[in-house]
Amino acid sequence: MKKDDPTSPMAIAGNEHLLQLRGCVPDDSYSESIQVLKRGHSSKLTVGRSTGIPSYFRMKRGSAWSPRLKAWPVYPFMHSSIFATQGDSGSAVVDRSGRIFGLFFAGASSCTPGKAMDVSFVMPVKFLRKRLKQHGLRDVNFDPILT
Repeated sequence: MKKDDPTSPMAIAGNEHLLQLRGCVPDDSYSESIQVLKRGHSSKLTVGRSTGIPSYFRMKRGSAWSPRLKAWPVYPFMHSSIFATQGDSGSAVVDRSGRIFGLFFAGASSCTPGKAMDVSFVMPVKFLRKRLKQHGLRDVNFDPILT
């Protein structure tokens, strides 16, 4: 796959301009509100803004609850749009410099964009690295290499 191939899964922007993914958002930047991008399977290319304030929650599977999860809320950049929808889970969320912010994994929205709150939750890279290492994966690398 070539670096400038518009069909590349690493190509985030449109056909005229490709955003190359490079590195990860530094841990201390999560406390700021950051403009982010995501190209999801269902919602395609969307723009949002992180809050800079984490959310903590637990998920229930059957009768068991997950450990407490820390995620960053992301709201759509435009009030009349959505940031993510069903089918976008696992999409990489990046900042405008192409640094990986995290992975989209959950959201809550109204069926009518702009009529109610739309919030997406992004799992930060630091948490993902930690969990992958806990489950035996060594040398976790989030820096994509295009060849």
